[in-house]
Amino acid sequence: MTPSKWDQNHPIWSEWSQTAPYVWMNGELVPFLHAQMPVMSAACRAGVNVFEGIRAYWNEARGKLYVFRMREHYQRLVESMRIMHLPRPEGVAEMEALLLDTLRANRFQTDVHVIHTVYLDAPGMEALGPIGMYIVARPRGRLHPLEPGITCGVSSWQRMPDQATPFRAKSGGNYLNTRLGGVEVRRHGYDAAIFLNTRGKVAEGGGACVFAIKKGVVITPSITSDILESITRDTLVELLPRELGLAVEQRDVDRTELYMCDEAFFCGSGWEIVPIRAIDGVPVGGGEVGPLVRKIYDLYFNIVRGNRPDYRRWLTEV
Repeated sequence: MTPSKWDQNHPIWSEWSQTAPYVWMNGELVPFLHAQMPVMSAACRAGVNVFEGIRAYWNEARGKLYVFRMREHYQRLVESMRIMHLPRPEGVAEMEALLLDTLRANRFQTDVHVIHTVYLDAPGMEALGPIGMYIVARPRGRLHPLEPGITCGVSSWQRMPDQATPFRAKSGGNYLNTRLGGVEVRRHGYDAAIFLNTRGKVAEGGGACVFAIKKGVVITPSITSDILESITRDTLVELLPRELGLAVEQRDVDRTELYMCDEAFFCGSGWEIVPIRAIDGVPVGGGEVGPLVRKIYDLYFNIVRGNRPDYRRWLTEV
């Protein structure tokens, strides 16, 4: 068997090193291809890390880059660190400054996705330190276009409960569960997975929250449904009643409710707003992007791109 090796000329790494040349890692900005960690660290061996996925949006008319809800992302990162026993000397304000330094160093004039990771840089699984940290920022547009929406399958893999591996912490190790469900449903011809929790209720997608709309009412699993406390979800829970007059119910959601809804979508920092046109082969509504999801999509992108002055409090100019 030919051993695997890191091919620095692989098209993906080559592209990243050109479009996102600088990574912040453990105290300094370094070239992308020079950002490395020990192969026997608990982070490499077992995914002992926590991270945030943060979006920044380029406003061409203003010539400005805005980070969306940066403070809330870093507050959640600190909470994840607390859950996973990964102490850091830096506070929220210090980590925010490091992110802005990284974005400025790369001189982006396009939409950007940031991964800010705190990891256990030690060989022992139960060690409390030393702790490492890196920030990778790269150009990234939409994960999926608005049209035609995606198809989802409910995975046979259950979302892990809070008593086992808490999904409230945004930890790299949790995404092994997400990978298994994603691989399974793709083999069955779907685009993405939806997970149930151990109580048989809808939890979330793979790195995304699930929303369904029935007779003008928006429903979404509660934060006690073994889900990540999504910042995009929180944004929509606040926005939809105020801006679109839509009632939002946060509660247990049955699998069959997804079959009966009029519209459905995923949301998340990486996913943004992605319509779902079918679940388990059952068309959602008419099997196409619905009118309310279109309104939600337009509202969200107007806000994150800085076109709504009344929501500038959620934006940090780079």
